[in-house]
Amino acid sequence: FPDTEQVRIRKNLRWPVLLAAATLGDTAQVRIWRELAEESRDTGIDAWAAMVAGDRATAERLFLAAQTDTSEAPVHVAAMARTAEALGRLEEAIDYYTRMDTLRYTASVQAGPDADWLLLVRSYAQRAAVYESLGLRALALAYYREFLELWDDPDPELQAERDLARRALAELERADREDAPAGASQQPS
Repeated sequence: FPDTEQVRIRKNLRWPVLLAAATLGDTAQVRIWRELAEESRDTGIDAWAAMVAGDRATAERLFLAAQTDTSEAPVHVAAMARTAEALGRLEEAIDYYTRMDTLRYTASVQAGPDADWLLLVRSYAQRAAVYESLGLRALALAYYREFLELWDDPDPELQAERDLARRALAELERADREDAPAGASQQPS
């Protein structure tokens, strides 16, 4: 390929490769692709990769540094949310997950609309789990339901994620029924 074509291809592949590398905790590939793309923005992905790799100290340092990045890239915001959650910064995780609702999910985003949409939909189950951890059962229930409505028939390799959300929702609903005052769930005659 001519050099200009390689640059274009590299730019188009940047987000999918960065996302995949971070998801696997492959910090070396994240660094390589940043250098290839000559990209220094959206550093939340670096924090997430370090966290997945098990390097909590580096993840925290990178997370704190990335907080000044006001990027609207869905991959960056999702990575910041996931990292905050993994670091136990649950309120910050919710802030990032909520911010995902305000982003533009269009074909102009490098990862493409489908990949970005998947990040948004998956964020519903992730934020439901955070709300559950914070004791905010009603919000957890609402986001698990939203996730399952949108993720009702995933590809086979993603069914475990749906099944996990179904089990979490069923457990929350059971707890809600057990906590309800006697007779509160009965219909009036």
